[in-house]
Amino acid sequence: DVQRSKDTYLRLNTVVPPDTDLTVWPESALPAYITSYPGLEDVAAEGARQTKGHLLIGTLEQLDEAYYNAARLYNADGKIVDRYHKNDLLIFGEYVPLRDKLPCLRDYPLRNTDLTPGSERKLFDIKGVRVAPLICFEATFPRQTREVCREGAEVLAFLTSDAWAQNTPEVAQHSFTASMRAVESRRWVLRAATTGRSALYTPYGEVVQEI
Repeated sequence: DVQRSKDTYLRLNTVVPPDTDLTVWPESALPAYITSYPGLEDVAAEGARQTKGHLLIGTLEQLDEAYYNAARLYNADGKIVDRYHKNDLLIFGEYVPLRDKLPCLRDYPLRNTDLTPGSERKLFDIKGVRVAPLICFEATFPRQTREVCREGAEVLAFLTSDAWAQNTPEVAQHSFTASMRAVESRRWVLRAATTGRSALYTPYGEVVQEI
């Protein structure tokens, strides 16, 4: 529900402490194509202006004929300053292999149009700190974390939505992988989740705060 998401995140933003450098909304926080759904761009901009700092959000983007699972970074003025397109897509969740060759897969019920993988990792500069966004499935495995750390990431930001796995052990399992990524990389980890654990982890995997 797009309207409910808009209302919820703008309401939650009102409790962000003053002078917060970075606020993170999870994957699919705005659950429609932000580039084509009326008003969503304005919601993201308003959210950034509310926090008076940087806002990192998860959403969907359509650029030309390509569709992306995206992380967008806004500054305190509500201007988009950078974006990341998810590189590693979830099979049968974000794309269907051989859809064009097997007629039985053309109308796969979860998604009619395959998402497009991004072509590069990104580091966002937030007041001189290099923050690397990874989206959902990408944060489950160590390779992706190693790649962004080799490029100079100082903080890892994991944006995820496990709504599809509600009331199953998968939600807890996915949540617990964040502490492992922190220990492996010796980096601070921010995890923002629509379902499951949202938390801040030290480079030793310790939970500083969670919800």
